[in-house]
Amino acid sequence: MAEYEKTLRWLEPYGGWHENDTGLCNRIFHWEVAFELSRHNDYEYQILLQRKYWPELSLIELPQTKVYTSTEGDSYNIDFLKFRTVYDTKNNQVSLSKELNLDEVEYMFKNRKFSLKNHGNHVHSNFHYNDIENLYDKIPRYQRGIKLIRLRHSGIQEIIKDETEDFVGIHIRRGYGITYTKDDLMSLPENVREKYEVFMKKEISIHHLYGFIQDKYYFNIMDEILKVNPNQKFFISHDLNYELISYYKDRYGEKVMFKEEVLDAVYDYMDNMGLLKKDFKYGNIVPNIVDLFCLCHCSFLIKSNMSTWSNFAQIYSNLEHVEILEGNESIIKKYKKVFKIKNNII
Repeated sequence: MAEYEKTLRWLEPYGGWHENDTGLCNRIFHWEVAFELSRHNDYEYQILLQRKYWPELSLIELPQTKVYTSTEGDSYNIDFLKFRTVYDTKNNQVSLSKELNLDEVEYMFKNRKFSLKNHGNHVHSNFHYNDIENLYDKIPRYQRGIKLIRLRHSGIQEIIKDETEDFVGIHIRRGYGITYTKDDLMSLPENVREKYEVFMKKEISIHHLYGFIQDKYYFNIMDEILKVNPNQKFFISHDLNYELISYYKDRYGEKVMFKEEVLDAVYDYMDNMGLLKKDFKYGNIVPNIVDLFCLCHCSFLIKSNMSTWSNFAQIYSNLEHVEILEGNESIIKKYKKVFKIKNNII
């Protein structure tokens, strides 16, 4: 690990990592707390993240942030200890960073007292996922840290922007963390039900926080939007195997697009840049980043309830947005507001 005078060593927020759901946006919002602390301390603190839990940093750049590369084969506890270790080469000494817990963070944000002097020069986080929206009484007026995140490759940025501009983005969450009923299962096409059950048996989760939202809600609002503008296109962000959601393509044809249709162009670009596909398989990073930033570049967002994935897209691009269960009349009203001038649809 490189030597820095002051560091914020931001640990993976305990339990957010899963091979098929890496908790990317939970981690990003958690990182934003560190960025806010660094900002209020005149950027004297360098933020450090563990690369093994942040493979996405090969494709995205977080400001004021560097990565710590773990030693292959180290246990979680050994890796945690190494990440906390501060090397003072000038004095030929080592020490450990100081813990920063949630009570202390909440006090700092509530009282606008962000000094870290009592913690010394090297600090590590010791709290679960949290974000500044929960910590501030009101979101600060200046630019939020997550809005400064950038893709490392402008070519990928251009591909994504060109593909999804003026789309309605829809986030459908059906995988890790979802609780579904027999009625929910029966609402799926017959040829999908058994495959979905098999898929969900692999998605073992101790956190069943989200309810299953049936297709009828998405179909109804998509049909209503198409009555207003028959030429409207939709980007559907999802956490499923493609075969479990592709029936939307059967129903809406070319009016619907998924990340799977963007990935070939992105992989072609990566090949031309000498970026090997096999080097980006860990953590499913290319499909995840493409999916998330496609959603960010849409012009209107239909969110999945209680989702940091949806929240990231909304905040990152300042998108006009609705919740899927908000009601058709309200959704259509906001949709018309966004597209009235741009597409002359009213």
